[in-house]
Amino acid sequence: MSDDQLCGLAVVLDGSEHEVAAAHWAANWAEHSHHHLSLIEPSELVSAQTSSQRHRARRLAGELRCNHPGLTVDHRILDGGPDAVIRRVSPRCTAMAVSRPSGYRHQAAPRLAVPQCPLVVVTDEPADTQTISLLVDPRQTSYAPTAFAFAYAASCGSDLQALLIGADSEHSPGEDAIRQLAICYPSVTLRTSVLPSWGGVADEVAGSQLVVVGSWTDRQGRQRIDHGFLVAQAMADVDSPVALIAHEPAA
Repeated sequence: MSDDQLCGLAVVLDGSEHEVAAAHWAANWAEHSHHHLSLIEPSELVSAQTSSQRHRARRLAGELRCNHPGLTVDHRILDGGPDAVIRRVSPRCTAMAVSRPSGYRHQAAPRLAVPQCPLVVVTDEPADTQTISLLVDPRQTSYAPTAFAFAYAASCGSDLQALLIGADSEHSPGEDAIRQLAICYPSVTLRTSVLPSWGGVADEVAGSQLVVVGSWTDRQGRQRIDHGFLVAQAMADVDSPVALIAHEPAA
């Protein structure tokens, strides 16, 4: 199967021990959302593997099939390094996952090239709670991160806490998006808080099942990971899985 035929959820493997956590997290998500799962190995990493490492991804795929009998899992090797693979494959996926060791700061940033689909950075030991945390820049006008958070919470039967960071009041585009989407998802229990600054956010989201944050892209589709204080702070301070959801392309 070529990358042109990709859909569903994909995990870009990096050859490290941490890829296992990302694969298991994605398998749980795929099972909840009724998608199939693809384990993707970049060819540049495969060529550098030792003989004992070469069958690791196939064994991992088999383990996921055993743990999730109803889940379709495939494994493939695609040309290029992790960054090139994400750039080419992300437009054809519902979502992608990559790994980040718990407590390791900005480890995944160089690979976040083109989040044209939701891109989830998974830690070693994701929390098993029923709360989704949405970090909202009150200035944002895009619905994409907020819509993703509501849809994910609804699919998992989870609560949603929305944190508007740096808001002077609750009357802002970000708050308006939350109110409107709450009407569309009446089954989701919503809690909204306004925080004056980033201080204390890490404590607020500690133990979250998933932290959702908007990322910004330029007109070439490259994620501007160094722009937007929410993205930078989330990647630095949060040990839960972080879902990066692109806003509309920036000028």
